[in-house]
Amino acid sequence: MPTILLVDDNQDLLETLSAMLMAAGHRVVGAVNARDAIDRFAESQVDLVITDILMPDKDGLELISELHHAANDLPIIAISGGGGMVDSLRVLDVAHKFGARHILEKPFDTRALLTVIDEALGRSPAFDGEEA
Repeated sequence: MPTILLVDDNQDLLETLSAMLMAAGHRVVGAVNARDAIDRFAESQVDLVITDILMPDKDGLELISELHHAANDLPIIAISGGGGMVDSLRVLDVAHKFGARHILEKPFDTRALLTVIDEALGRSPAFDGEEA
């Protein structure tokens, strides 16, 4: 059972995605910001990271960079819906350049997320789902 470090400052989304990922057979370690994620990464054996990009204090780009330097082969999925004047696709393109293997624009459906997770983990997709 793969362990996923899930990072998002939106508590409702963090809880919804955690429940969906657990229902799909994953262990989930949740973090509400990038600093919390670094601590949890150090404490846990993580197979994959899913991180929001736009977060207060320390953003997801900094987190991706730190994780990429700590574990170059760690698969990272960046997610973002943008915010205000920020174009989510532009932010996600930068996240890819920072080391994220996959990117998803919010809102995304469950099937899209699980497909990207399976690809990142080198597995075949196996779950039908709904929008998250």
